[in-house]
Amino acid sequence: MTALPSGNCMDIRWENHEKAGLLFPGEIHLWFVDRVETSGRLSVMAVSQTLLGRYLGIPGDRVQVDHDIFGKPFVRDANLSYSVSYTRDWMLVALGRQRRLGVDVESTGVTVNMEKIARRFFSEFERQQWSEQPEPRREAAFLYLWTRKEACLKARGCGFFDYRPEDFSVLQSCDTGLHITSFRVGTRLWGAATSEFPTPLIRAWKWTACDGNKVNDLRSSL
Repeated sequence: MTALPSGNCMDIRWENHEKAGLLFPGEIHLWFVDRVETSGRLSVMAVSQTLLGRYLGIPGDRVQVDHDIFGKPFVRDANLSYSVSYTRDWMLVALGRQRRLGVDVESTGVTVNMEKIARRFFSEFERQQWSEQPEPRREAAFLYLWTRKEACLKARGCGFFDYRPEDFSVLQSCDTGLHITSFRVGTRLWGAATSEFPTPLIRAWKWTACDGNKVNDLRSSL
């Protein structure tokens, strides 16, 4: 049995930095929005367009977002890719250049039927590894696998109902053909960022109501 979570899992800690740097091709930028602090006033589309406009150097309302046949959003006529995910309390927008990417974030306190989801969406090897985890670790192991799986599918540009569970395992990046980085924000939040190789430098910021247009740079310790 492999103890889960395992592998390249980042613990994200907030630090105060006011400016986000330029987005270089070898980077992925993660923007976290605390929906509790913002009182839920910011929609996913509004945040996405504001951030995309910032990186493109144009007003957010001029950003043209389309969706492919699987519902994956993309920016028309721009060398900028992005992916979004949200929970009840958090929103996450990931941005990158010259690479496919996908991101997923989930809160602890799982209320879904983990056994049922594992049977439907995990590969046989993933189900075996998850079912062998001791009870105190099962939720964390489930969120670790689930966020990696969903981030991979977003990067591939397909949905959960358009693949077979045995197609790939997310326990090793080489099985997916994508680089996967799992992360935690304290004890409340699990997530994963997935992109094409080479291995990206991941930077992240937290955007809150009290910050206004400021941001807090997140330094991550591996």
